[in-house]
Amino acid sequence: MAREENMMEFMITIQGLLSSGEYSDFTITCGDDTYAVHKAIICPRSDFFAKAVKFGKEAEENKIVLVEDEPEIVKLMIQYLYELDYDEPKLPTLDISSDDDLELTAFKELAIIKGGKHKAAKPAAPATDRNPMMLITHAKVYAIADKYNILGLKEVVIDKFEEECKYSWDDPAFPMAIGVIFESTPNIDKGLRDIAVATISNHMELLHKPEIEALMIEYNGLAFGLLRWKALQYQW
Repeated sequence: MAREENMMEFMITIQGLLSSGEYSDFTITCGDDTYAVHKAIICPRSDFFAKAVKFGKEAEENKIVLVEDEPEIVKLMIQYLYELDYDEPKLPTLDISSDDDLELTAFKELAIIKGGKHKAAKPAAPATDRNPMMLITHAKVYAIADKYNILGLKEVVIDKFEEECKYSWDDPAFPMAIGVIFESTPNIDKGLRDIAVATISNHMELLHKPEIEALMIEYNGLAFGLLRWKALQYQW
C-alpha cells in the first residue's frame, strides 16, 4: 500500500510540474498554446525532442514552435508525456446518415491530419457514453506520436482505438478515421491499419457503404490488407 501511495504521489508531482511550469527549461508552442516543459521528462519519451534540445535554433533558444500541428492534438501529446495517458475530450457527434453519398474528399477535409504524411490506457468509457468522433482523435494522436517518435503514446492509442472500434465501427467517424490513418502513417506502420482492417473484416457489411468503397479504391493497402486478413482467417 505504501509503495502504491508513493507512486501516486510521484505521478501527481510530475503532473503538477506541467500545470505550474516550475523548474521548466524548455518551451513548446502550438497555435495560441504554450507549454513550459522539462527536458528531463519529455526527452526520454521522444527522440525528436531529445535531438531538438541539443541542436540548432531550438537548442539555442530553449523553445520550439510546432507550426504544422493541431493545438488540440499537441495538448494530448503533452499530457501523455507527463501522465503516460491522455484524456478523451468531449467532441460533438456527427449528424450524418450512413446512407449519405458523401465524397471521400469531404471526409478528408474534416478529418485529415494537418502537417502531412509525415502502456496501459485508462479504462474505456461505457458503451452508452461513447463519442465515435474519438476514433478520429485517436488516429490523429497516433500520427503525431509517429511524427515525434513517441513509441509509448502509440501503444496507448492502439488500445484506445481498438476498444472504440468495437462500439463505433458503424459510425460515419470510422471511415473518416481510416482516411487519417492511411494519409498520416507509412505503409510499414501497421499499428492502427491492422485494427481498421480487422474491424472491416469482422463487419463485412461495411463494404456496402460508399465511403468505405471509396477508401478501398483510394488506398490499395486497405484493400490488400483486408484480402490478406481473410486469407489468414480461412487459411487460403
